[in-house]
Amino acid sequence: MDKERNGTQLADKPVIMSALVAEFNAMRAEILFRATSQATLVQLNITAAGTVAVFALADGARAPTMIIIPILSPILGILWLDHDATILKLGRFIKTSLKPACNAVAGFNLPDYEKYAEDADALPAPRFAILNFTIAVFATFGFLPLAALVYVISTWKGKLSSLAFLTPTLLAVLLLFAFFIQFARRFGILPSKWAASRKETTPV
Repeated sequence: MDKERNGTQLADKPVIMSALVAEFNAMRAEILFRATSQATLVQLNITAAGTVAVFALADGARAPTMIIIPILSPILGILWLDHDATILKLGRFIKTSLKPACNAVAGFNLPDYEKYAEDADALPAPRFAILNFTIAVFATFGFLPLAALVYVISTWKGKLSSLAFLTPTLLAVLLLFAFFIQFARRFGILPSKWAASRKETTPV
């Protein structure tokens, strides 16, 4: 009976491994799609902000149109962070579920890029690169729209109580606040359980 069971288990290994590999490929494809979407959001934000800024600065009468930037950029930034959070979750699933299952079926530890990445991230240079990455995300989706908002406020002196000014400005402030909260949680600037657990959710 034990021999038959062992034989069945050996026969099932290729099937199980194929299912695990298919799941792994699906997760990797989702990560690739979301990473590509992140790059698209960055390009869209820079292009839109540049276009609006050139249009607004070309003529003083067009200055109020600069309010588009602090409304659009935080939205794109929140979408970027949403993709990033999903990528981390997918990476965590691969790390904690798929890879151990593959190792169990194979009977030995398969090559693990995750372990290599963790060791590499402990070096000073990669940590500096991560800091640069954090600053780049903040500058693109946070500082740029904040500067545009300050510019709009400075051009509306004496009309700050106008409904035409208050409505889009309050919307921009709320969107910027939402982005800054999500940004702080993502990069561990504010204490939270999510930020504390991000060390375990590094994508592969």
